[in-house]
Amino acid sequence: QLQQAISDVLKQSESIGREADKLARALRHDNKAQGTWGETILGELLESQGLRKGINYDVQFTMTDECGRTIQNGDTSSRMIPDVILHYTDNRDLIIDAKSSLSAFIDYNSATDADVRKEALQRHIKSLRDHVKELSRKDYKRYITYPRQTVDYMIMFVPVESALRLALDADPKLWREALEVGVFISGEQTLTAALK
Repeated sequence: QLQQAISDVLKQSESIGREADKLARALRHDNKAQGTWGETILGELLESQGLRKGINYDVQFTMTDECGRTIQNGDTSSRMIPDVILHYTDNRDLIIDAKSSLSAFIDYNSATDADVRKEALQRHIKSLRDHVKELSRKDYKRYITYPRQTVDYMIMFVPVESALRLALDADPKLWREALEVGVFISGEQTLTAALK
């Protein structure tokens, strides 16, 4: 019986390992999977603070102009759809967009060579900086229409606290540069504090 139990545990461990490898590959190479995962983490965080979808916030809301026409991004012609629009009780809205930047972060953590690690860190910082530029260009807050108003910044939510901390420790000016263009970079801890 003990031998059978050990055999069963080994089979389960192998199965879990295969599934973990699939998840790691998806998160490393599939930007859409990374984005969906980040949006899921953001939604769970909002719910954990007692906020209700459809009441306190909207998810993947297609922005429209005063006439109800869909607003498109001037650069890409894609529809303007922020991950979350958080509604305050004083008629103000806050845009929160989840940005998962995991490929270079995973490469950094798995690297054994110092040069490879350094190069992965630079790619990781560049990825976050590129996300900031993208959000700044989209300027979602500009499209919040009367009677709603907007706060002066958007939140870029990075769902992996250690990935955010790594980038900010290596490049402290990244956070200030982002704030100067109206993007507040936040991990789970700072977003939870801001929501409270």
